[in-house]
Amino acid sequence: MLQIISGQFAHRRLEQPPAHITRPVSEKARGAVFNMLADRVVDAEVLDLFAGSGALGLEALSRGAARVVFVEKNTKVAAVVRRNIAMLGVEAATGLTVVPVERFLKDATTQYDIILIDPPYVDFSPALVEQAMDLLQYDGVMVVSTSSKVEVGIPAGLELVQQKVYGDSMITVFLKIDSA
Repeated sequence: MLQIISGQFAHRRLEQPPAHITRPVSEKARGAVFNMLADRVVDAEVLDLFAGSGALGLEALSRGAARVVFVEKNTKVAAVVRRNIAMLGVEAATGLTVVPVERFLKDATTQYDIILIDPPYVDFSPALVEQAMDLLQYDGVMVVSTSSKVEVGIPAGLELVQQKVYGDSMITVFLKIDSA
């Protein structure tokens, strides 16, 4: 069962895409991420890449984010995100773009306070972090979920804040710094 952990929508259940299509971040890891982000989430503009069920972005909204933009290429999975958004009644505070993340990153110009990246393990590449970094505000936070067997790397302009392993997943948190 997938549910919101804390905040305005605490304990609300979310619909989940079939397990063979997505791999959601565990509740323990999701809780740790948002406990670490703490007050940064309040009034934040959030980008949720590889949205899956939308659990990460919806957790951000539940904890006070101003707006969340979800990006998901799979139309069936995006329909689940859309239903979860509707079930919580947060349509006005969300956007959903159904395109491959790489295309979104190439075309987007909006800056975000927090970027959440949770790709299928096979779709992760360090270049993805570098591309997404262009959309991150100075002093913004990027949270990357990967296999614990993957080397994420630290691109110039990002500072490693925390890296923690949860089972076969690794959560890496970066802060955007002045790279000059």
